[in-house]
Amino acid sequence: MINRDKKGGKNTRLTYRIIFLECQKIFRNPLVLLVFLTFLLINIVVVQNAYGSQDDQKSVQRMHRVLQAKEQGKKNSDVEVYNEYKKAYGKLYDNLDMLKIMKMKEKMSRYEPTGKYQKFIENNYKKLQKRTDEIKASGADQADFYPGIVYFVHGTLFGKLGKKLLLEIVVLVFLSVLYLMDYERVQKTEDQVFVTRCGKDTLHLKMIGGILSGLIYSALLLLASYGWFLAKLPLKGLWKVPVSASMMAEPRFGMLNPFVTFWNVNLRSYLLLTLVMFLAIALLAGVLAGAGWYCLKNSYLVFLALSVLLMGSVQAALVHTTTFLDIVLAICNPGILWITCGSWFMENDLTLSFAGSEFCCIFGCGILILLPYFIGKKRFRKWELK
Repeated sequence: MINRDKKGGKNTRLTYRIIFLECQKIFRNPLVLLVFLTFLLINIVVVQNAYGSQDDQKSVQRMHRVLQAKEQGKKNSDVEVYNEYKKAYGKLYDNLDMLKIMKMKEKMSRYEPTGKYQKFIENNYKKLQKRTDEIKASGADQADFYPGIVYFVHGTLFGKLGKKLLLEIVVLVFLSVLYLMDYERVQKTEDQVFVTRCGKDTLHLKMIGGILSGLIYSALLLLASYGWFLAKLPLKGLWKVPVSASMMAEPRFGMLNPFVTFWNVNLRSYLLLTLVMFLAIALLAGVLAGAGWYCLKNSYLVFLALSVLLMGSVQAALVHTTTFLDIVLAICNPGILWITCGSWFMENDLTLSFAGSEFCCIFGCGILILLPYFIGKKRFRKWELK
């Protein structure tokens, strides 16, 4: 327990020591390790299904050689075939009308906003139309890449694999935090730890230790999963390709449209931004698990409640009012972040197709999570063990 009579330096060292010891409990827990290995196996299977067959590997290697030859200015028959292919699909921006896409989405989803809210959405898409002009003027649309309609690189890396990684990271953090915060109850040592205020205050250190442990497992999962992806589909020399390049375009919403990003973002920058989002969501997941434990004081009930909450948030994303309330509901809904994973920082959902919408979601969800956390923590200090 924390001794408040000690000097600040000793208290700090003791705090770090407690967090370190709590992290060790997680790394000795076979359940978390088993879940980690299961997730890794799932991700490997996803990549294998996308690019693992012999024919897929031959095609990928051949295309990578073509892209390297293009970069070096070499010419051969494969390069000529690629150039002909690019003529057909490399001019997607020439007739790209973002307002037309907006109206088509509204019609397909039967989403009919009116008044100022309709003007707000139209203004967002007018800004996206200006972005298409900027992309064309900069030449970013003409960058060479694996044809998206064939290889689905972005959709696989950031969509199919990205959504799985996001969910897996949240689960790993949930398990780590809840295991540590519920450790005293399971081991029946509550009467030794939670009888004093100092003992109760160590609980937030357990939460921090759980978050750190979950982040370490998540980092290993990301390294292994992305490493396997890059082993099957090399991106050497392609990290600076703009995400908005025509050749990267994939079929979405029943249309073959390029990824119109809010900013000038290349593949490397997009990956870094995605990792930042993963980190922010993992931190929120850890605090959410902590808030849940403070309220229910039982890890099994909390995990069940959080699972229902997150599944419900995904379903709640389907509820619309066709007013500005939709923006508020979307910003405060963590399920939106999972649904739009793979389409962050670009035109995607009608409601959230404005720059910074992802960070607004992080902020909105953060406020909703921090409030019950601080309330639960304050109530726990007054809680008396029976």
